[in-house]
Amino acid sequence: LFITNVLEEVRGQVLELCTDPSVSVILERLLAVCSASELRRFLAALQPHFACLSRHRCGAHVVQMALLQSARLGDQLQVAEEEGEGAAEGGGERRSLEALIRELSAGVRGDFLVYASDTHGSFVLRTLLQILGGVVLSPEDTKKSSRKKAPRGECLVAPLRSNKSSWCELADAMNAGCQSSRD
Repeated sequence: LFITNVLEEVRGQVLELCTDPSVSVILERLLAVCSASELRRFLAALQPHFACLSRHRCGAHVVQMALLQSARLGDQLQVAEEEGEGAAEGGGERRSLEALIRELSAGVRGDFLVYASDTHGSFVLRTLLQILGGVVLSPEDTKKSSRKKAPRGECLVAPLRSNKSSWCELADAMNAGCQSSRD
């Protein structure tokens, strides 16, 4: 109930709160433990500001956490459906999360090079590509050790399955952007 109320209050002020250094850390922690319906509502409120937040030093962390949580929750929803729990409600939420992720990725397609060349946007882009590709690395696999190179870990398969055409469209946009930068 607490998380639901806090995320409801954030709705109208998502840009201001996600870019605040103190509040963004709190939002990251809340998103890490929120439910699928709470995350779906948060992503819907975040969607109009996605480009701005993805390239902001604090907002990018909030966006990245929301994307990672969508992959985790999608996995939980898929397991619940397979076990027969909440198939009607859970399936609708999963489709909504998938639809929101696809809509967010569609916005990235046009500005691929902007995201890729931005310090903060590149991390959001990497996370989005991992989710669309169906592979999300565990936190241990992405941490660097000061003494030795981190060993390659096992990848966790994310439940969000993008259709092949959206993945191909993103690859085409990337190739077109690279060719135009050479000209």
